[in-house]
Amino acid sequence: MVFEDESGFCLVSPLRYTWSRRGRTPRTRTRIEHQKRLNALGFLIVSPTGRRIRAFTKLTRRRVNGDVVLSALRRLLREVSGPIVLVWDNAPFHTQRKVQNFIEQHGRMQVFNFPTYAPELNPVEYMWANANAKIANMAFRDMAQLDARLRRVLRGIAACPRLLRGFIDAARTHCERNARKLVRRRPQ
Repeated sequence: MVFEDESGFCLVSPLRYTWSRRGRTPRTRTRIEHQKRLNALGFLIVSPTGRRIRAFTKLTRRRVNGDVVLSALRRLLREVSGPIVLVWDNAPFHTQRKVQNFIEQHGRMQVFNFPTYAPELNPVEYMWANANAKIANMAFRDMAQLDARLRRVLRGIAACPRLLRGFIDAARTHCERNARKLVRRRPQ
């Protein structure tokens, strides 16, 4: 099973709580360039037995569109041998005709969509949250510095199987909690 999601990172890093001396407010200088983004496509690959979990990401300065998704899907086909069950959201570039045609041409790919407005069910969202936490409160001079730091952070995440398992478990827990609520609300 493969989970996929996209995210974007800009020079204005996320600000988090921090410690400082009393009376000295910490300051982080950033460049206000919201239009410059580093976009990322992330994949969490779970083996059929569920024992192995791998992650890979594709970073691009281009806007995410059908061509970027196709490039990432080609890499996915090289990374994973055998049948692929791909689970992703209903983003407009996932439903483009050329992406759908590509999936139909590759019979070993079977695609399922997450429910609308349910990012908590996608374990890749937890990977993005972890990456954002690791680059929080940093001031990047330019896109090259952001790119280098983000690649290092994502390599570190991919190299930690316990962390990847945690992303899967967090999504599973949320899914089970919601399933119990749905069961209780059934009319009798």
